[in-house]
Amino acid sequence: MSKGASLFALFFAVIVTVSAQKINYYQGHIALDKDTDRYQVQFTIDLDSADRSDTLKFYLHKDAKLLSIISDTATVNYDIKTEKFIGDNLVIYIPSRQVSNGHLTITYLNSFHKTTTENFQNDKNWKELNIYTVWFPLNLAYGFFEHTITINSDQAVVGSGQISKNSHTSTVTSKIPSFDIPLIINNDLRRRKIMKSDIVIYYDRLHDTIVDHVEKHIIKNYQALKTLYGEPETEMLAICLNDFNRGIAYARPSFVSMSIGNTFSKRNMKTLAHEISHLWWNKADVMSYEDWLNESFAEYSALLLSRSTNESENLTTQLESLSRRVQKLAPIYKIDKLKNENSNEVLTYKGAYLLLQLEQQVGKEIMIRLLRDIHKNKITTTAEVINSITAVAGRDVSDWFLYELKR
Repeated sequence: MSKGASLFALFFAVIVTVSAQKINYYQGHIALDKDTDRYQVQFTIDLDSADRSDTLKFYLHKDAKLLSIISDTATVNYDIKTEKFIGDNLVIYIPSRQVSNGHLTITYLNSFHKTTTENFQNDKNWKELNIYTVWFPLNLAYGFFEHTITINSDQAVVGSGQISKNSHTSTVTSKIPSFDIPLIINNDLRRRKIMKSDIVIYYDRLHDTIVDHVEKHIIKNYQALKTLYGEPETEMLAICLNDFNRGIAYARPSFVSMSIGNTFSKRNMKTLAHEISHLWWNKADVMSYEDWLNESFAEYSALLLSRSTNESENLTTQLESLSRRVQKLAPIYKIDKLKNENSNEVLTYKGAYLLLQLEQQVGKEIMIRLLRDIHKNKITTTAEVINSITAVAGRDVSDWFLYELKR
């Protein structure tokens, strides 16, 4: 999903190791200081631990001030060092034997102006937190996780997942495992609901004419995809737009954050087309290689949409473009997402290239029928996809497709 894929690859190059630890869930609470830009965070982390002799390792923003680490009611001893992750970051070392019942609670202070980076600016209105700012204690080697975050603030809050709000508190809950906990907190956030769906554009300083353009693009893509595949699996998507002119757009389950400045570029269009396509392609296991059924099918759908609006693009030009990009990548089949630093490229672009090749073999009409059936039947595994290809195109084509998945 992420368009910050190059940064994500760097994360894996730095921290991925074979680990006996597994994070299941983050339960977080953020208390904002109304008079300053400081905030206090308390995270309770639910872990599976297969090795009591192991040492837990968490990265955290370098300016975070640790207040306490406890497990159940007992204080936990820990060591802190500084290590390169995204710049210089704190590294917290905790002996696993001190963790009781798989629960660990970490409390710390930080401020928004300190978490500002070149790519993620914070000002008095727009405050953004995500993995790139290392705002929560993390280690990607411990796997993907679900999360619930509560923020005590009257400000608007947007994140990855379902959002609920009381008088002075917002809660973001995500039941889809991910590697990130993105949040946007804003004093003046405006909200525009798209048609009768749960697609919502959030923005603050952008001119309404720019947002109008984005809205028209979303509606056009949504209606085209609905014609191709039928009703979507979900209609929940938060699209957060800012004017910082940063170089990174990124996406997480039901959440997109991007900077569009004063223009809506072709790259912006492509990003949105991919993410809107996830309203149909989101059923496979995101923690395994089966995630290619989410990512590559969304990317292929974005390519179909691009073809319909760009006269210079066709099946041949798209195949040529992607061929250069994927020729040295590892096989899709059973790739380990946590051990291969290029897994995002493989699952998204190599998979989309294979789907373009399949279209070239069977024709667009059969290809669309195949995808429509895969969506309608809620297919979630590669084995089921192979069976579907066999049914519509024959054993020779499905055997070729499986061979290419493993090549």
